Order: sequence, then structure tokens, then C-alpha cells
Amino acid sequence: MKAALESDLRNFGENHPKVANRCNNLGTLYFAMGDLKSGLSYFQVSYKIFHQWLGESHPHTKQVEQSIMIVREKIRSTESKGFLRKGYRTFKQWIKRIVGQK
Repeated sequence: MKAALESDLRNFGENHPKVANRCNNLGTLYFAMGDLKSGLSYFQVSYKIFHQWLGESHPHTKQVEQSIMIVREKIRSTESKGFLRKGYRTFKQWIKRIVGQK
């Protein structure tokens, strides 16, 4: 799929709707594979192009905007879960030290 994007970039330039569509597809693929930050980057490029060519009220633009919001929320959720897991481990270690001192 990246090869197809490179081909579209050569043939149409960086700001063409075909490139936006390809970036949207790559964003979806990376999101599905769990690479949220790469997915977000591709969605953002897609949004910029669609917004420029089609306007903010076009269904393609709105769909990519929704995808960006979903990915950002997933990133926040993932980061907060990691923080909570780390805090829980620290709390368990602290309890073990207190109990072990008795």
C-alpha cells in the first residue's frame, strides 16, 4: 500500500484527493494493527487534503475527522491505562515493603 502511495505522490502530487484517500486507507490499516501514532499521522494528512479540496462539510472530510478523534481517544486511553498499571505496580511494591517490615 505504501508503494501505491508513492506512485500517487509521483503522479498527482502531495495535495491530491487520490493521495488523501490512500493516506486514509493507510491510517485505517495502521490503526487496525495497533500503531496508533502512525495511523494518526496518515489520517491528519488525509484530513488536510480533503479539507482543502472538498471543504469541511464533505462526507470524506467528516469521516477522516471522526477517525482522528477516535485515534486520539484511543491514544489517551492507552496512555492512561499504562499510567494506572505502573501506579498499581508501585503501590503493590510499597505494600509488600510495609508488610515485609513487620
